[in-house]
Parts: sequence; C-alpha cells; structure tokens
Amino acid sequence: MTIGRSADSSLVIRDDYTSTHHARLMLWNDKWMIQDLDSTNGTFLAGVRLAVPTPVPLNTTVKIGATSFELRR
Repeated sequence: MTIGRSADSSLVIRDDYTSTHHARLMLWNDKWMIQDLDSTNGTFLAGVRLAVPTPVPLNTTVKIGATSFELRR
C-alpha cells in the first residue's frame, strides 16, 4: 500500500508536508512494515525518523507529514 499526495496512492494524504509518493506500508512475513520512499520530510514511527523498512507494532503512532495514524485490530 503506497501512501502520499498522489491520486494513485492507496492512501492519499492531502497536506503540504507529504510527498507525492511518501511511504509504503506492506505485510511481510505476517508483520506490517513501513518504508519511507525518500520523502522530503521523512516518515516517523513513535517519533523516530525511519531510515530502513521497519516493523510497525499495533497502536504505535506513524507520522507522515502533518498526519498521524496507528494500526489497530
């Protein structure tokens, strides 16, 4: 699932701090992973800027641009 400002993203976030193709959320070996796609403002997990694809624990804040969300069951 791609995340970004582009209309062809799976999850469209419309804010000036989100890149056109900002991040990718993927299911890998039964774990959700998030990967920053070289965005200008970065992708953050629990306040830490991501440099490599990283597992996303449930109920942990992901911040992309000015938007925050969590994965929940």
